[in-house]
Amino acid sequence: MGSLLRDALTYPWRRDGWMIVIPGAVMAGILTIASYASLLGTISVILGACYFAAYYFDVIETTLTGRDHPPEWPAISDFIDDILRPGIRMVGVALLSTMPLIIIAAMGGDNTDETSRRFGLLIGYLIYWAYLPMATLATVYNGTLSAALPHRVIPAIARSMPGYLLGVGALAAGELIQQSLSAVLGAIPIIGIFIPFLIYFYALVVQARLTGTLFLRYQNRIGW
Repeated sequence: MGSLLRDALTYPWRRDGWMIVIPGAVMAGILTIASYASLLGTISVILGACYFAAYYFDVIETTLTGRDHPPEWPAISDFIDDILRPGIRMVGVALLSTMPLIIIAAMGGDNTDETSRRFGLLIGYLIYWAYLPMATLATVYNGTLSAALPHRVIPAIARSMPGYLLGVGALAAGELIQQSLSAVLGAIPIIGIFIPFLIYFYALVVQARLTGTLFLRYQNRIGW
C-alpha cells in the first residue's frame, strides 16, 4: 500500500505534469468566477466541467493501460465522444454517489435535532466518498454508466478492501482541504481562489491514479 500511495502522490508531477495541474487549478478558479455571470458563464461552467470529467476519466483509463505519467489534456476532435459523453457519465456517477446524501438531507426536517442532522450528513458524505471512485472506475472500465449501479459497485468495494480506503481518503481529503482553505483564504484576491483549487485538482489526479492502480492490484478479486 505504501508503494501505491507514493506512486500516486508523485504521479501528477511526472513528465511536466505541473503543466497540467497548475493550469487545471487556474481553469477551475476561472470557471468558479464565471459561474456568477450570466447564461454565457453557466454554459462555460458546464463545458468546463465536462472537460475536467474527460481528463479525470483519462487518468484512470491510461493508468489501467499501464501508462505511468499523466495524460495530456483531452483532444476535442469529436466533441460528443471526447467531452460531452464523459461529462454526462460523470453527472450520472455523481448523482448515484450523492443520492443517499440527498435523501438524508431531505429527511432532516425542522424536528430533527442538530446532532442527529450532522451525523446523518456525515454518513451521507462517507457513502459519497466511498461510492464515487469505484463507480467512476466501473464506468471507465466497462464503457457504460449502467456499470456504476450499486449491484456492481458495492461488491467491488467490499472485495478491494482495505486498500480501497486509500482512494476514498484522497477524495475526502481533497474536498475537505479545498473547502477549508476557501473559507480561510477566500478574502485574499486571486490566491484565495487559486490555492484551494490547486490542492483540490492535485488530490483529484492522485485519487484517480490510486483508483486505477488499486483496480490493477485487486482485479482478480473484483472479477469484472
